[in-house]
Parts: sequence; structure tokens; C-alpha cells
Amino acid sequence: MRNFAIVRNVNSQLKFDISNSDFENYISNEDTSLVFFKDNMCETCEKVFDVLNEIKDIVPIYIVDVMADMELARKYSIRRVPTVIIFKGGRIEVVLVGVTYKKDLLLALGK
Repeated sequence: MRNFAIVRNVNSQLKFDISNSDFENYISNEDTSLVFFKDNMCETCEKVFDVLNEIKDIVPIYIVDVMADMELARKYSIRRVPTVIIFKGGRIEVVLVGVTYKKDLLLALGK
């Protein structure tokens, strides 16, 4: 069972180092959660990360480095970064690819 290199909640420094199956459990146990797929070499990802920091008190946010966990990126068909997936009850509700603004995230979250 392989562990992620980076999956964390913006509210804390390093929250998770878990297996892919455990990741699925965390996502399904949240009413609403946001997963941010990024790459450390992506400048646009840093801009989206800043926006996520602005909404960190609204929704649990999990971050996945696609280079560190290619298996998870493949599972969710991540072709470009940044990609934000909003899950509701463990099911994909919204997928946003590219630059994502706060207003778009709030709209997608129903806030």
C-alpha cells in the first residue's frame, strides 16, 4: 500500500500521510470537501493555492501533488494542473481546471 507524499489540509501544516483507500474514506465521510491537484513546478497552482487559503474556513481542503501521487491523479483523470475537484458525500460534484477564482469556488460550493 503506497502512501501519498503530499496530501494536506490548508488549515494545518501536514495533516495526512495516508493510503489511497484511506483518502477515499476521508472524502466520503465529509459532507463537502475540495481536493486540489497541483504540481510544484506550476506557477498557476501557486495562485490557486492563495485563493484556497482565502476559503480554508469554509470547506476541508486536501492537496495532492500529482508528481508524488500519479496513481491518484490517474484515478481522477487529471490531465492538467491546477485542477480542483469538489466532492459532496464522496461523489464528484464539480471539476474546475486552470485558474480558479474565489468567486467561482464559492459559487461551486453553493456559498
